[in-house]
Amino acid sequence: MAWGHNDTECKISAFGDKFVFVMAGLVKGPGWDAHAVAREVWQNESKSIPDATQIVQSVSQEWAKRMEEIYKRPEVISGIRDHATREQVLTNTVVLTNAVFSATDKTGALVVHGMNITYSLDILGTVSHDEIDVQPNSWISGGRDEIINEFLNRTSLRADQYMAEFVEQIRSLPPSDRRAALASKLLEWSIQLHPNNSELAFPIDVLQLRRTTGVHWISLKPSCPQK
Repeated sequence: MAWGHNDTECKISAFGDKFVFVMAGLVKGPGWDAHAVAREVWQNESKSIPDATQIVQSVSQEWAKRMEEIYKRPEVISGIRDHATREQVLTNTVVLTNAVFSATDKTGALVVHGMNITYSLDILGTVSHDEIDVQPNSWISGGRDEIINEFLNRTSLRADQYMAEFVEQIRSLPPSDRRAALASKLLEWSIQLHPNNSELAFPIDVLQLRRTTGVHWISLKPSCPQK
């Protein structure tokens, strides 16, 4: 079981022109890869479902079902227990992954759906998932997102100062470019300022999913596929 941090891994997967999968957490192990599972599910489901809402729901549900079976494997369970932190033991819960599924279609519909998969450290050792509805013009983050939440909500003096200065810098950009610039900067601040930033590093991937036209890469690691 691979538990180390790897910044060469692809965090974002674009399936075709109009479907995006993003994941943080326990992504892969011997003989399995969560991105590959998501791609296989999408390939099967997209053959008969053109609607953005339906394809996101269908893919996210089937992916969670398959991943729960993988996370229940004895070698995965033993690794989870062996690497549980004190905080996780106290809360009795390990968040295995945060995943986001998003799609658009030719009608201009744009859908975003979040999914968390957790493992309980009690005697039952239950693997389960919960869904997150993402509202239009809102943000969803996963993994080491403390800095992102601090800055988006401006809950500290530094966050208020940094955000005010950066928002002024990007004010003249078109709306889609402003959102891309802010997302990139939030990730950059996380890498630079997070107290556990040894677990975070450059380079970063940034993608926009635009209504109707679909996938638009802002930055992508050379080793990662565009589609």
